[in-house]
Amino acid sequence: MATVYARVGMSLSIDAAVEHIGRMSGCAIEPLRAFDTISNAAWLVHFDGVEAVLRTHSLSFGHPVTDHERELIIHQLAVDHALSPDILFADPAKGLLLSRYEPAGAFDADVIVSRTGLESVGAALARLHRIPVPSTLTGYTLREAADCYWRRAGQPVDATLRACVQQVYDNEAATAHASQVLCHRDVLHSNVLQTRPVQFIDWEFASPGDRWFDLAAMICWHELDARQRDILLVAYHGKPLPPREHQALARAITCFRALCTLWSLPAVT
Repeated sequence: MATVYARVGMSLSIDAAVEHIGRMSGCAIEPLRAFDTISNAAWLVHFDGVEAVLRTHSLSFGHPVTDHERELIIHQLAVDHALSPDILFADPAKGLLLSRYEPAGAFDADVIVSRTGLESVGAALARLHRIPVPSTLTGYTLREAADCYWRRAGQPVDATLRACVQQVYDNEAATAHASQVLCHRDVLHSNVLQTRPVQFIDWEFASPGDRWFDLAAMICWHELDARQRDILLVAYHGKPLPPREHQALARAITCFRALCTLWSLPAVT
């Protein structure tokens, strides 16, 4: 099935989204049920005879963090390498995405930290990071993300929060000359499908960047202990990490935690 791209208007309700997609694609679409999601909104639908997931973006951090054109490019690269479900319809201007439904479903938090789960995710991240980054693909730095979240929260006068911003800055300076790879940047169990091999969904924060940040996200989101970290890292790296790379990972973990703190700050309107 060919991917359909459209560029119109602003974000839509589910009813309007269904009507819009049907009109633009010429395919029948029927909502079945809503999914429980942390941010944005998603529904299981029938689309042109297949089950699909319709996602509408309701959360935006603004440029450069939120860029649905970049998200779509990276998602398609992942599809091309069997690392994400097929895109069936996309409208970056409206934040609409329709992708093929995978009945295997996402990992539960306790399953992804099993040996099998960790090895699967480590191997999948290694495959993602080996995809060549197109020369025309521009991303955003973690420093830009920190600044974005800081401004969104009204630049609060708080020494602890200001220290979080500085921690992100310090990591960015330390990785300024590191090789750029395609990063998902939100490796949470609900964004990882139990397909074989595993696939990733929700590429909203994806960007070229430092590879250690994806591993830090996996470690921090799931509070991996030393044994679990070793399983993940060996699956990713093919062997235990040398001390210098452990230092890079430690910096990325500090950066990820700081950035999560800033991301979670309430927006000032």
